[in-house]
Amino acid sequence: MSDLLTGAPTDGSFTRSDRDILGRFWHPVAFAAELGDQPLAAMLLDIPLVLFRDGDRLAAAVDRCPHRGSRLSRGWMKDGQLVCPYHGLHYGLDGQCTRIPAQADSKKISDRLRLDTFPIATQNNLVWVCLSAEPKGPRPSWSELGDSEFQHFTLPSFACRTSAARYCENFNDVAHFSWVHRGTFGLQDSAEIPSPAVAATDTGLHHEVVYRQIDRDRFDKGEGSMTESFYRYDFALPFANHMRIDFGAGRTQHIFSVAQPTTVDSCRIFVQILRNYDLDQPIEEAIRFEQAVAAEDLAVIEHIDPAELPLDAAGESHIWGDRWSATYRKKLKDIGLGRSDRR
Repeated sequence: MSDLLTGAPTDGSFTRSDRDILGRFWHPVAFAAELGDQPLAAMLLDIPLVLFRDGDRLAAAVDRCPHRGSRLSRGWMKDGQLVCPYHGLHYGLDGQCTRIPAQADSKKISDRLRLDTFPIATQNNLVWVCLSAEPKGPRPSWSELGDSEFQHFTLPSFACRTSAARYCENFNDVAHFSWVHRGTFGLQDSAEIPSPAVAATDTGLHHEVVYRQIDRDRFDKGEGSMTESFYRYDFALPFANHMRIDFGAGRTQHIFSVAQPTTVDSCRIFVQILRNYDLDQPIEEAIRFEQAVAAEDLAVIEHIDPAELPLDAAGESHIWGDRWSATYRKKLKDIGLGRSDRR
């Protein structure tokens, strides 16, 4: 099992210290259903990964064959072994080369023919990887995902051309609703919002706010009436978001959204949604609506400059509604991010 710095590129987009700190957290790299009987490529903190499995056992390794540098994710699985597409070298889940077709089985295989592997686990319908042999903290619990009273659906994962921290800051921000989400649920008449109290939790931050909005989560509902919705946010460092929305009349929706930091200015987003209403309705319209909400966000946050979230006080100016954002930036600094070392 490798530690972070073993497989980390020296010329990546993250500073060495930021990559070292973030690499000690668990990050999502795929939906569990996406990792089938063939290898899967992923990118995490500048490091190209290959994910593969043998039945219920999973592995994550640097996506590079130590023989001639070929991409192992372009290979295939055979008898529980990952096969390199270039010279057919076989690798087990522990990363050790087990077979070299070009040489006799009696020949010793060099210890250098071993993949850099990392901790990997499945939880909450996601595949998680940590780039350190000693993970810092647990994965998000999200126990609500097991509630049988709710209907569960997912959005296809999508790329986001900004940093994972920028994405999370926007997810937990309510002040943008009236402007960014005019085409879905936002109301400009509701632009003034209270500055929410932000509480620290064991894993991150919590805040709550009421927002008057268009009462719809599907386009086929038409314009919809107005409703006061209660938003409850539970955030787990560094990039895991949980939003609970109570629309009234016992209608509740949960949105679980977590960002996979691919590079310093890009990420991939995994979204799962629960609802306890409209259970007899097809989910296609709800998915289309949620994708439209996400597209409204991306149209703005992908053009924010800089993509990397400034952690110093002089980087940007805060306004009244930025209490969560300011607290989040301080939390990121507290865990050691934003130090000015060389990349």
